[in-house]
Amino acid sequence: MNKQGVIDYVMNSPQNTNPAVLSGMLDDISGGGSTDKTVGTFKHLGDEFSTGYDNNMQNNCTEFTFPNTIRKISDYSFSSWNALEKVVIPEGVTTIGQSCFTNCKKLTEIEIPESVTSIGASCFQTCGFKKFEWPENVTEIPSQVFSSCADLEELIIPEGITIIGNSIAYQNNESRKLTEIILPSTITTINSSAFYEANITLKCRFSEGVVEGAPWGATGEVIYDYTGE
Repeated sequence: MNKQGVIDYVMNSPQNTNPAVLSGMLDDISGGGSTDKTVGTFKHLGDEFSTGYDNNMQNNCTEFTFPNTIRKISDYSFSSWNALEKVVIPEGVTTIGQSCFTNCKKLTEIEIPESVTSIGASCFQTCGFKKFEWPENVTEIPSQVFSSCADLEELIIPEGITIIGNSIAYQNNESRKLTEIILPSTITTINSSAFYEANITLKCRFSEGVVEGAPWGATGEVIYDYTGE
């Protein structure tokens, strides 16, 4: 059975508590002989999903598709899943917890449905995204959400976003690839260090003075009343 087959089995059969059955499936992933894996490593309780430490999955799982029955992904659920490249989150999920995908350095693709309205702080810290389009129904961009994402070249912030938190994309300037961000007209609040030490151009679709605290920690140019693409 392949990686995705194991995931589907675990998530669609939360009532199965036979560790020998799941152990054999996980062995197919790693080729190892570990017999200490249990279904309890993956917790699907009510409408919430979380994971515990599982070395096989963290080091071998490249793609994860959630079941359609969950509504919340808990904090730290996939922190440091070293091989994870793609995640598919189904319609119906409303919350992605803080640091959920922190340190997933190979994660470059994620499908986030319109039902998601909340994403926690540091959720995608140190991930591998080159381009990220923020979900328009998540009106607040939380603190450090893209901190240390060294490969991030483009961050698209749509109209409807109102709040930007602290150090959302902190990266030392020597390795920074993100050189500009367009800020939508709907922004009302930007943390004073939202763009801490970032030598980037901020193109604001609002007038000077509308949002207090400029340049919000950035060291680059701030352009107001921007109408370009």
